[in-house]
Amino acid sequence: MTIKIQKEIGIIRIILFLILAAIMLWRSGLRAQTSADRFVVKYESSEHIYIDGGSEDGVAVGDTLQILKADSAVAEIVAVFVSDHSSSCKIISGLESGLRGLSARQKHIKPVIVEISEKEQEVRRPEPEIKTDLQTEKKPPEKSSFIRGRAALQLYTYNDRGPADLDVVQPTLRANLEIQNLGNQNLTLKIRTRTRYTDRTRSYNSNVSDSEWRNRIYETSLNYDNGGRGIGFRLGRIIAGSFSGAGYVDGLMGFNRFSETLEVGIFAGTQPAWQYADFQASLQKYGAYINFKKGHRRGIRYESTAALAAEYHSSTVSREFVHLRNRISQNGKWNIYQSLDLDINRDWRKERTGKSVIVSNLLISGSVNPCSWLRVTASYDNRKRYWTYEIQSLDERLFDDRYRRGVKTGLTFSLPHNYMISTDLGFRGIDGEDESRYSWSASLRKSDFTALRLSYGLNYTFFSDIYSEGRRFSANLGRYFRSFSINLEYGFYKYDYNTYITQRSSDWIRIESFFRISRSFYLSANGQRGFGDDLNGDLFLTEFGYRF
Repeated sequence: MTIKIQKEIGIIRIILFLILAAIMLWRSGLRAQTSADRFVVKYESSEHIYIDGGSEDGVAVGDTLQILKADSAVAEIVAVFVSDHSSSCKIISGLESGLRGLSARQKHIKPVIVEISEKEQEVRRPEPEIKTDLQTEKKPPEKSSFIRGRAALQLYTYNDRGPADLDVVQPTLRANLEIQNLGNQNLTLKIRTRTRYTDRTRSYNSNVSDSEWRNRIYETSLNYDNGGRGIGFRLGRIIAGSFSGAGYVDGLMGFNRFSETLEVGIFAGTQPAWQYADFQASLQKYGAYINFKKGHRRGIRYESTAALAAEYHSSTVSREFVHLRNRISQNGKWNIYQSLDLDINRDWRKERTGKSVIVSNLLISGSVNPCSWLRVTASYDNRKRYWTYEIQSLDERLFDDRYRRGVKTGLTFSLPHNYMISTDLGFRGIDGEDESRYSWSASLRKSDFTALRLSYGLNYTFFSDIYSEGRRFSANLGRYFRSFSINLEYGFYKYDYNTYITQRSSDWIRIESFFRISRSFYLSANGQRGFGDDLNGDLFLTEFGYRF
């Protein structure tokens, strides 16, 4: 390892240490606010229940409360969003419906009874603890911290044993943080980023140097959402909420939740540079959506989104389209999902396509559990490439506007003695091609094997198209302990290329391990030895992380 890369790893380790130290100091300094007051459940939705107590009444995000009926606890809830005098909570145990109008009490507070003695002095004694069935249940740990997420330091190395000798050393720092209840308001700061340095023995080509930094900011946003009805916003690098089809946006999104079922929002901003590295203002994005959802977790749930989105390069249109998405499901029994993009073509886009409207994306998928041991899945997708500003000058002879229609089905069997068998079959066709492409795969899983409680798996995949035919096989054996797991795998693949009348194959042996050092810290270490036409070297990947 060169001195340069050692210095870079040292810098990243120092940064990670400072981040983790700051987080742990912050967490240790936080304390839950307490109040002996009782609150009332105002109303229920499919995902949350709402009480009339907030930060001014002693409720904080992460507080656990008991729902009482005739002085007996019938449910426990945890506060996830808190405003001045109201809170949005999720149920963690007990009853899941019929809670409206009941009282709520913070679990860690024992109310006191005030008595007057003969000398007219107050004598305070604790109220006897209420014994309930909930006290015998195993409950999740109470959370009082306002910060959640994970930070991790990775080190990837590859020793190329082939004639090319393209060794790689690659340290990476990843962070995914969510800081809630900023300033005792319904504000949340989200940060999802990655910093990576790559050092190679030599440059691959003129576009890939021997060393480089690549920084990615996938999300950095300030979010306001009271968890119930009302106005909210997201500011920064965001995904456009209920309408994720627009991709990432550097800008602002605002929404109004008119009721438990209806939400309307708009967004405006710019498109981040390629792979979300830098800010750029050359490509603007605008859009609006309406989202409707109804139902509850244990019954039939329905959600529908309709959106209009547009992208422009100054005054030149890049893309304008309508997005429609629907999902209907019944928990544990069946679900159906549909997504559709309808491109609206005008100006130069209409000249290129000759049509005013084109379906550029259609996906339909679903699953059903006809019985406890069988799951059936099926999907259909129909994608088509569409014109954008970046490829406006592309020669039409190089633009592939053919539809790609694909169908995939699958079966999963959960059998006695901890066996699981699954199989998938897929077909794919392209306009203008007579021969279809298809794939087939099957896998077998077995857990608690022998007295050592080992687990093993077998996987086989086959595919064929007009250019090639290939097959892949792998077998693994593993063992899971309370704070440690290890898995050993062997695999190989072979490809037959029809165009060049040649064959390529590779084999590998891989070992994967995971150590839970403590409740928050973990370490994973993976190694692989590959040998063959494409894999011929040693790969190592280690990660040290902190969860909070």
